[in-house]
Amino acid sequence: MGREARLTVTDKASWYFLHAKIKPTIKKRALNDAVCGDKLLGIIALYSKAFECELAGFFISKHHYVLVVKFYKFKVLPQNVLLKKATMLYDGKQTPYVYWSKKDWDDFNSRVFDVGEFMRSVQMTFSRWFNINFKSKGNKLWAERYKSTILTNDSIVLDALLYVEAGPLREKVGTDLSNYQYSSLNLRSNGAKWLAPLSRLGQDKFRYQQMLNHRAKLPLNTKLVSANETKNGYEAGCYLKRQRYF
Repeated sequence: MGREARLTVTDKASWYFLHAKIKPTIKKRALNDAVCGDKLLGIIALYSKAFECELAGFFISKHHYVLVVKFYKFKVLPQNVLLKKATMLYDGKQTPYVYWSKKDWDDFNSRVFDVGEFMRSVQMTFSRWFNINFKSKGNKLWAERYKSTILTNDSIVLDALLYVEAGPLREKVGTDLSNYQYSSLNLRSNGAKWLAPLSRLGQDKFRYQQMLNHRAKLPLNTKLVSANETKNGYEAGCYLKRQRYF
């Protein structure tokens, strides 16, 4: 039986919650150890810049990672933009784009708007690096196909981002959310320019942090946010539990 096609949006910009995990038999390494975490984060950053998307949030745990990412509506990009993207993706000795035909460039133009190609590129690049560095050639690294949930409005995107950034506490891999190295909260607080700013979702840093603290059951600087959160159905600590929607 053939694989079921992923549900994607092509006629407008759309947000996605993306999730992938490694096989449970990969016990010698964790995605968030110093070596693997740095490499996976670098790969995610590279493809986030090269594809026509913006990454709002991510969290790398021991055996899985999650992303909140917006893909833009397809359009024909200028040749100089495509060349810049190809140079980023083929940085090194191989430069196949030098010999590309017009059809090849058109296919590449479509590729950088494709969420499936984005995930395939991230996972294939990491797998190749992992197999070379840890001598696991021939072994399948990823447990299954990645999971994808379309986020249909800004309110749900905000929920997804808060859920992702509460991840270190939920998965028990960190005790201080803002200092967990492999999360967007940490990078955003340290001025990472390649992450989508909170203003994209109509949020300022203070209010967002208070909402996150409420849902992760951390100390608050204001009771007003907590009261509004509870009124809207978000109990204190609700994101310390896994949510089926995501």
